[in-house]
Amino acid sequence: MLKVLPVNNSISKKLTVNVDRKHLWEIISAPGKLDLYHPFCKNNEVLNWDKKNSIDLIEYYNKKVLKRKFFDWEEEIGYKLVINDLKKDIAEVHWSLSNPNKSKIDLSIQVQILDTALKRLPNSINKIILKTYVLPKLGTYLESVLNGIKFHSETGNKVSKNQFGYNSMFSSR
Repeated sequence: MLKVLPVNNSISKKLTVNVDRKHLWEIISAPGKLDLYHPFCKNNEVLNWDKKNSIDLIEYYNKKVLKRKFFDWEEEIGYKLVINDLKKDIAEVHWSLSNPNKSKIDLSIQVQILDTALKRLPNSINKIILKTYVLPKLGTYLESVLNGIKFHSETGNKVSKNQFGYNSMFSSR
């Protein structure tokens, strides 16, 4: 069951995955492997892979390219990164594992939209866009990513494009 925890400019989703912590960590921390479980990722190019200094690029099916710059890394616990649209930092993302029991892990992903993301419009309009469009789209995006991780980690199979639904911010039909 997915849980939503909205806070100001952020959204968080959590999902229980029926594998052990080590297996799940190996999947989510492997370099260049997002396309195995990410249903909107066309390509994942590694620029540098060194835990908290890691940098990679995600090319989405809608041709959008974002850079991930990791800044915190705790083995088998989680990591934190900044998303950059190749011009400016736009979001901070926290991935974390918690252990309800030995054969199940709760994986949560929180996205905090940074003030720099929507600066080109007046603040009141930014808030409306954020609450009515961006955060709901990010919510379904996170649900799809978490379901992709669950699917891949429990079956070993690669996810297909839009396997858990289409998202106009990150994919094409």
